[in-house]
Amino acid sequence: MRHHSNSALPSTLPGIKRLAKAIGKQDGIPHIQALDRAAEICGYQNYHHARRVLECRSANDQPLRSSFSIYLSAYWRDASTKPITAGLETLQVELPKPLLSILQRHQCSSARNLEAFFIECDDHLEMRPNVNSQARARELLYRAALTLQFMEATGLQPATTRIQRKKMQVIEGLPQHDHISRWLYPSGPWIVLDEPYGHVAEPEVVERRCAWLERNGLHLLRPAWGGLYVPGEAVPHLISTNKQLLEEIGAVIESMPKLIPQSLNDWQGSTSDYTQQFSSPARQAAGIKRKPRPGTSYGSSKNAIQYMQRPGFKPKWRPDQAMSLSNHVELGEILQRLNTSDIPYATHNKRKRPVNTPFELQL
Repeated sequence: MRHHSNSALPSTLPGIKRLAKAIGKQDGIPHIQALDRAAEICGYQNYHHARRVLECRSANDQPLRSSFSIYLSAYWRDASTKPITAGLETLQVELPKPLLSILQRHQCSSARNLEAFFIECDDHLEMRPNVNSQARARELLYRAALTLQFMEATGLQPATTRIQRKKMQVIEGLPQHDHISRWLYPSGPWIVLDEPYGHVAEPEVVERRCAWLERNGLHLLRPAWGGLYVPGEAVPHLISTNKQLLEEIGAVIESMPKLIPQSLNDWQGSTSDYTQQFSSPARQAAGIKRKPRPGTSYGSSKNAIQYMQRPGFKPKWRPDQAMSLSNHVELGEILQRLNTSDIPYATHNKRKRPVNTPFELQL
């Protein structure tokens, strides 16, 4: 490879990517290796280091901003106490990138610990349903914050489509796998985070897993890190077909600063009244008031009856007029035919899905 003079070195991520493309063609190496080599030529440790430094610069070349405030909130209602207690927990975390640079709106339902959240504003993640205690609300907020830190530091994004998940289907055969989450690197390679409990460290289990990984051309790394699923109790393992990427991601994870306290007793957030709504600085700056929380007030209609209401969700309505017996019989026949028809699995699953969704049952 020919040498590049300092005056010609790129100072932006697009420039580093163009240099990497040229290096890859010239030296015949994979693009991910070329990215690291281009970053090293420009004075960075690797491409991850270059990305973290350069993406923090503003468009008009302002000085680096050290952190961005991100707010997470969750409502709770504890029916086990007398009288019943309730509240709103809010946690503020500081990360090197703003929320929307880390997470996209459609990714919440696919990311570990963010399944029950939605992006309420540019700097605010809010949990839709109530949780059943104050301690549980705080725990889920901490876990959500860990996921944001993991995504920001590694650049990994959750797999959100069937095609993306299909690439990782092989992992279903891994012995003793548990609490799997699926992630993609922007350039294409995938990483699975497997987080079983401590029994996975038993020699017999380790031997079986290693043999299976070798047969399937996969690599495993166990970083010195608490993980995302029940941090400190489950044992995180990173699995990928790309050994170099695995080692780089592992090094990034192990260098992440401590974001939250080890004990939930050391709560660093705030507690508000259940009837309040958190309004983040971004929402206040925009001058847009929040709409009332769905499912917390009753509506009326001349032609419909509200039959289900859950805090955080839009209420469900049915026609005021009762369905005739003949229509009931006809609908039953239609449902029976659908049950035996060759409809897509996703459509079939929606048809038979119960009222409570999985994340609600866990909350």
